[in-house]
Amino acid sequence: EIEAGKSAVVGHVVSLETGQPIANAIIRLPEVYCPEDVKPEEKETKCFWALDDAFSPSTFSEQDGYFEFLNVEARDYVLFVGDIAGNYNLSVGEKEKPVIYTAPADQGVNLGTLPIGYP
Repeated sequence: EIEAGKSAVVGHVVSLETGQPIANAIIRLPEVYCPEDVKPEEKETKCFWALDDAFSPSTFSEQDGYFEFLNVEARDYVLFVGDIAGNYNLSVGEKEKPVIYTAPADQGVNLGTLPIGYP
């Protein structure tokens, strides 16, 4: 159950090259920061993301590539797979920019199956 005002984020990560599940990888949700006047369609170009090693939500993918974050802050995130000091990648869109996902308050969001260029 999701705590009041919080959100849940679930999804499935697979290899961009092979389509196979990415098992036992660290999955993180770096926070997205935007100027106050940014419209939703401008987020990709006017906002930035920041991974805080100590405070950004993190979990591990299961053997089958599925992951879940329960009771995270309701806000915008990008999806980060791997170790920041080593091998990592982000969920990117058609323009090769990180996709911004919104985790709404009091409900969950399913990101679906995400092909990631990792490892």
